Amino acid sequence: MGWVRDICNGLVPPDFRFLGLPDALRRLCYDFGDRTGIDCRIDVAEHFCLVPMSEEMQLQIFRIVQEARNNVEK
Repeated sequence: MGWVRDICNGLVPPDFRFLGLPDALRRLCYDFGDRTGIDCRIDVAEHFCLVPMSEEMQLQIFRIVQEARNNVEK
């Protein structure tokens, strides 16, 4: 049943759900660097305002960064 949780987490990652976009992006980079040995960093301005963006828009930004990271890994 662990694979079901992995699929669900892949749809909306826990970091995104609980901590928001900036922390989810940081985790994405940290995990990538840890797994591949490739230095990956992201800088998000401390006062970056997410209010005008819907959760769906934020998730799409997350997916774009995730796919770019996957392309680098390939």
